[in-house]
Amino acid sequence: MADFLKRRPLVAVSFVAAVLLAVGALTFAGPCIHEDGSAAVCHAAAHAIVACGVVGAVGSLAALFLRGDKAAAAAAVVSAIAGLFAAVAPGTVFGLCMMQTMRCWTVMKPFALVCGGVLFVCALIAVIALLRKGRGRAA
Repeated sequence: MADFLKRRPLVAVSFVAAVLLAVGALTFAGPCIHEDGSAAVCHAAAHAIVACGVVGAVGSLAALFLRGDKAAAAAAVVSAIAGLFAAVAPGTVFGLCMMQTMRCWTVMKPFALVCGGVLFVCALIAVIALLRKGRGRAA
């Protein structure tokens, strides 16, 4: 296990960001809850963030354990796309509550932007590094 972490540290960071994204959207950075217990409009955005976190975590795990550099790069691309979607989806693709003082605007959207951005950047840099390493061996 330690060998994989030494070879692909950015993939490990992207895995941590993806897990944090999924767990955070379910717990401390979750959507708004009305006083009567009903679901707010922003619950769809929270579900999308959780799904992106899960997809990013699976892609990162695959990139971490796959032996071939090109296959690992392809799995890291999946993680990068999931991170990008998680960062931009709340408020654009999925609606949030009307008042910008609500929890979804003040906690969930910035959290998704930061964690999704970290996931995207780390996975993208890992893709570039893996493809360069794979091309260096072939030449």
